Amino acid sequence: ARDVAAHVARLGDACAAASRMKPMGPLMRGQQTDREAHQENRFRAEAKHCYRLYAAAEESVKDLVIVLRDSTGDIIAEAPGPAVPEDSAVCFTTSDEVTVLVGVGAGKGAWAAQVFGN
Repeated sequence: ARDVAAHVARLGDACAAASRMKPMGPLMRGQQTDREAHQENRFRAEAKHCYRLYAAAEESVKDLVIVLRDSTGDIIAEAPGPAVPEDSAVCFTTSDEVTVLVGVGAGKGAWAAQVFGN
């Protein structure tokens, strides 16, 4: 089984130099099956900053789904990982509480995710 936390750290480090982003807050971790409800974590987004989430799961997880929602419940980004949003970052004009929903569409196993920001 791969070390999902180490994999997330490698993803973030690889992109950090180009994006000038650093880890924000604690590593999020979970263990879940496709029959279980999604798990929720939160992070505080500050005004005039941009964020991107990196995620990894064990190979037994066939389909990881990650959704970022703002405090009003609107979806601001959605992707299967390893990066959410896939090809950019989410930038905020005002500070907000962001909910990170992690779901397993198929399979079961451990996952880890980390928010990076500037």
